[in-house]
Amino acid sequence: MFFRFFGLMAIAFVVWMVIIFWVWGKATPSKRQIAPADPLEIARERFARGEISMEEFDAIAERLVRTDKSLN
Repeated sequence: MFFRFFGLMAIAFVVWMVIIFWVWGKATPSKRQIAPADPLEIARERFARGEISMEEFDAIAERLVRTDKSLN
């Protein structure tokens, strides 16, 4: 009798956990829903953090502007 009750409680627990994780997954945005970052903004952030030098930033920015002009 005790083991039957324990088994039902275990099944109920698993069902609740599945429901909670399903709701949590629906509530949080997935990576597919996040807009892609602007490459120039990424370069600005990297320059601000000191990951790239001013010369590297200028080269990246120039390349991006040149590419953007050729696409339009």
